[in-house]
Amino acid sequence: MKTLKTLSFALAFIFIQMNVFADGFKLKEEGYIDDIPFNTELIFDSVMHISKMSTSIEMPEESYINDIPFNTEKVVDQYRSDSAMQVNFKINDEKTIDDIPFDTHTIASKQHEFQSDRPKMASARQ
Repeated sequence: MKTLKTLSFALAFIFIQMNVFADGFKLKEEGYIDDIPFNTELIFDSVMHISKMSTSIEMPEESYINDIPFNTEKVVDQYRSDSAMQVNFKINDEKTIDDIPFDTHTIASKQHEFQSDRPKMASARQ
């Protein structure tokens, strides 16, 4: 902890000293020197003249390159299939038809009778 405080103090001191000394080094402001003759209108006109001449570029027709390594029809079919599967269909509930007689009480009691008739494993070993 003591080392951290010492390093922090040293860095802060160096930073402050740099700012104090840097304050004295200011460059003198120089006046504008017109040593390069520059006419923007002439340059613009020359650029526009060159660009007007170069706008009539004709590209030769390229031959067909089979660079698609997949069948686009299959991709579209898969996309349509996936899209169709995400549609939420609203299906109305149907009325229940009681055409299968089912009594849970009877079935449960028969299951209980079956289990009580079986001998237990512990008593069978003795």
